[in-house]
Amino acid sequence: MIKAPRATVWNAWTDPAAFARWWLPAPTRCRVERLDVRPGGGLVTSMSEDGVAFVPHSDRAAGRRRRGGRLPTLTAGVTGGRRGSASPRARPR
Repeated sequence: MIKAPRATVWNAWTDPAAFARWWLPAPTRCRVERLDVRPGGGLVTSMSEDGVAFVPHSDRAAGRRRRGGRLPTLTAGVTGGRRGSASPRARPR
């Protein structure tokens, strides 16, 4: 359970700039390549130790939206087989 207003948590998960600030522990930096929490959307991030050279980090597909306006599950795996191209048929790695 996160003790924060629902709107704050929603923003932390849906705004690329906010997401990049907390997704990886410092000093590692996160760059959000794609963030779409709608069903069939996806999350693609890159990471960097020096803030200059970024390497792929995470590539996940968004599932169905949950009841009550909750975020969908982001499943591990390649989103559609191409970076930044989400597909609801993502396969786990």
